[in-house]
Amino acid sequence: MIQIFILSINGCSPELPSDCTNMTKSASMHLGILIGALSGVIVSWWIYYRQKKTTEKQDEIIKKLQIWKNCTIHY
Repeated sequence: MIQIFILSINGCSPELPSDCTNMTKSASMHLGILIGALSGVIVSWWIYYRQKKTTEKQDEIIKKLQIWKNCTIHY
């Protein structure tokens, strides 16, 4: 079942042999879209978690600054 799905993506669905190496233009386009979507998901995930980590670090620094500001002695 999975092999048929993979073969249909890469353009070999009409023949369905195991040694199929021909790729149609539409199959190439679909494969390119799939690879582009996967790379987009990976990059978006990486950016999201980097921003989340940066935000958490900034919040930690702000809390430390607020504590320091409240603890200083005003002359």
